[in-house]
Amino acid sequence: MLPKGFSKLCNLYWRVRACRNYNQRRKWYYKIADEKARLLAQGVPAIELHLVCRVLADPGNQTSVKRLAEYRRSVKEGTSPWL
Repeated sequence: MLPKGFSKLCNLYWRVRACRNYNQRRKWYYKIADEKARLLAQGVPAIELHLVCRVLADPGNQTSVKRLAEYRRSVKEGTSPWL
């Protein structure tokens, strides 16, 4: 489902969802911010990173999943307004 290179981000979001202690959640969010900055520096489009993070934050949210799928489809077709 996720493009290559997002596995670490996926793991970090899983840890946030599994964590019950607020202070530890904050620690994981700092690590997520660092990972997002690293991915942006590598050239990942900001909109793609945003859409992937929305899906990872709440995998059950079907609207976010549909938006990510629509974005990927439009990029594949070359009709994305974000390019």
